[in-house]
Amino acid sequence: MNYFSNVNLVDLILLSLLFVFSITGFRKGIVIEIASLISFFVGIIGGIKFSPFVSDIINSFFSWNPTVTNIIAFIIVFIICVRITTLAAKIITKALKLAFLGLINRILGALFGLLKGAVIFGFLIFLFGNFIIQYITSIPEEYLNNSILYGVLYEFGEEIYSLGTGITSNFSSKEILESI
Repeated sequence: MNYFSNVNLVDLILLSLLFVFSITGFRKGIVIEIASLISFFVGIIGGIKFSPFVSDIINSFFSWNPTVTNIIAFIIVFIICVRITTLAAKIITKALKLAFLGLINRILGALFGLLKGAVIFGFLIFLFGNFIIQYITSIPEEYLNNSILYGVLYEFGEEIYSLGTGITSNFSSKEILESI
């Protein structure tokens, strides 16, 4: 049976991107890759919970469209959370000096890089499929419907989104800011 006969352009692009994440994971190793994945989740959760607060600050200086302000606020909070988490991971990595793990560290890093790529692209595909695709008509729907990886990553992204909103529903940004 020829499994590659159903692979289309979308699948090839997604496979290429996942391959790049695997190679990057191999180069960095498991320790940095785990930290990168954790920082992505911290960024998503931080963005969901703190972007309304940042959006209010932005709105106090500018009178932009609320949707634009919310997107900018989410991006700002996401980047700050990712940078802080990554910095902490680098400090921990240097303190522990785990670089001597060699090939095992790199192989596990490649596998984890693949997982990280799947998480990122799954989440982006889910957001794209639900919020952006209705405004873009240049992508033929048949490419997405006939893609093997697009559907798998979409469902994976949906689970990530549900997990993120489920985690964040238990606390509010006001409660966190008041406790600081």
